[in-house]
Amino acid sequence: DWKTNESDQALIKATWSEDFETLYLLGSKMYLQIFAQDATIKALFPWIAQYEKAGRDFTLETEFRTQALRLVTTIAKVVENLPHLKGLDMHLYKLGHRHVKYLSNALKPLYWVAFQDAMQNVITEKMKSITKISETDRARAIEIWKDVVVYVNTNMKAGYEDGLKGIDKYPTGMF
Repeated sequence: DWKTNESDQALIKATWSEDFETLYLLGSKMYLQIFAQDATIKALFPWIAQYEKAGRDFTLETEFRTQALRLVTTIAKVVENLPHLKGLDMHLYKLGHRHVKYLSNALKPLYWVAFQDAMQNVITEKMKSITKISETDRARAIEIWKDVVVYVNTNMKAGYEDGLKGIDKYPTGMF
């Protein structure tokens, strides 16, 4: 179980942005890295093939923007609720569980690795670009953010895998 403290929570919040364009760019970079790492992941999003077949840049389309924002919105929810990890555990688990409805057995174990790696790489890149914090805080922020990404990925993956087995460890939990 991942634990956090007030100092780390403050650093996470100080290095996060609520700016719409910044969030969209982060989400876009994450997805582009995911697809670069494993192009077969594009198959999870059938609209990509449709746009590519039509000779259109899928990154300019509404579906891509929406997907990129969904990813960073999940991270934003974690940042906002860091003091309440138990509720976050359930939220992320339920989110992973919900993915079974539209991805059934489509999420291969390596896909989870690709998502985690891309999220960590993009956030690390963002941390390195922040000038308003010290080098010590930057190094600490990079480590904490890596932990945040692992936390998100671990809880979502657990929910997804349990969902495939028909198990729900939060059957009465709201999502």
